[in-house]
Amino acid sequence: MGCGTWTACNYASYSASVGRSYCASTGTFSDKYTSTSQAFVAKRIDESMNPMKVIRECCDNEEHPNTIPIILALDVTGSMGGTAIEVQKKLNPIMKEIYKRVKDAEIMVMAIGDLAYDDAPIQIS
Repeated sequence: MGCGTWTACNYASYSASVGRSYCASTGTFSDKYTSTSQAFVAKRIDESMNPMKVIRECCDNEEHPNTIPIILALDVTGSMGGTAIEVQKKLNPIMKEIYKRVKDAEIMVMAIGDLAYDDAPIQIS
């Protein structure tokens, strides 16, 4: 989202910019896909998500003086079926709940694919 905190407004704006339908009353987006093969279609890693070229760390700073690192990891192999899709659609309510409970949360979102078959089995943001 480009900043140190999460807002429903930024999430709604981002969702619209990538063509997702955002429901303000539930805080979720609703796409037309119904399977993980439709939801997780990338065949190659976006270089900005390549963990081989970046170091991720949480450090206390002015905005977050008491940092608590949190990792949200999502299995995108398809073995979770519709569960992975539902978690993805509800990322906004999940993030809002974390920020409500943990003031200085620093959150990394991770997609975990299949080590044997995926070109990029781990992607992070």
